[in-house]
Amino acid sequence: MATAHHLPESWTGLLLAGGASTRMGESKSNLLRPDTQGLTFLEHSQALLQSCCHETMVLGQALYAPGSAHIADTVPFAGPLKALADALPKVHTKWVLLIPVDMPDLTSDLLHKFQASAEKNGNGCFTAPKGQPNGFPLAIPNHAFQAIRELQVKGETSLFRGIKTLGFASWTPSGSQLGLFMNINSPEQLRAWRSGAESPSQKAQ
Repeated sequence: MATAHHLPESWTGLLLAGGASTRMGESKSNLLRPDTQGLTFLEHSQALLQSCCHETMVLGQALYAPGSAHIADTVPFAGPLKALADALPKVHTKWVLLIPVDMPDLTSDLLHKFQASAEKNGNGCFTAPKGQPNGFPLAIPNHAFQAIRELQVKGETSLFRGIKTLGFASWTPSGSQLGLFMNINSPEQLRAWRSGAESPSQKAQ
């Protein structure tokens, strides 16, 4: 359930699904989850965003994602900042929730808490798990849209380096949630994750 502070109608969910997947060797969007529903990473992530946002957009090349708008990269594999800058003019809500397609353990409950924290503070927010690099999910208020686009126009290439110059706050999840922030970037990580996903008792609650 969403908290009292979380207003889904205020949010657009953006799904980053246009990476080159060089280390994986195949599109991460098409990877299958080891569950009975047989969802791909793309389908799972899209459903997750739809559970907590008014509308959703999938960012990437030639992706089939019914129920979400598709924003094709104007420059393929140019990175998340470029993809985000291209998508923001098409967003008309107060907030954007940005996640990548390769974080299969994120949950709607976790995203609701993150969104509520951003709404309460009224400013952009990125995730900072203790002892781990800053990263996704990322919450962006509409008053920062133009500044983000200007960062990209001026030649900034790193999304997180750029948003730190805008005064975005960090959000640190509880220790029991740290295992939910894993990115799947290689076949080895995928095998290890699938092994854990098949044994629910081994996963963080």
